[in-house]
Amino acid sequence: VIKGVAPRIPQDHSRATYFEKPKPAGNMIDMKKESLSQIHRKIRALSKPYNGAFIEKDGKKLVIWQADIKE
Repeated sequence: VIKGVAPRIPQDHSRATYFEKPKPAGNMIDMKKESLSQIHRKIRALSKPYNGAFIEKDGKKLVIWQADIKE
């Protein structure tokens, strides 16, 4: 059993950066540019409580909440 407290390291504000809020377009799956593993990771990362990964065709949007890769 490990006892104690995790070390506290103050942030160096001169090296800190801001991360831009994700845009919904980043949730779109690009079947031509992304590999199966990239698509799978995107779906897992964007599932609930987030907005979900999606594909679009003919103006219709399909949100994908879960997927498996079968070999």
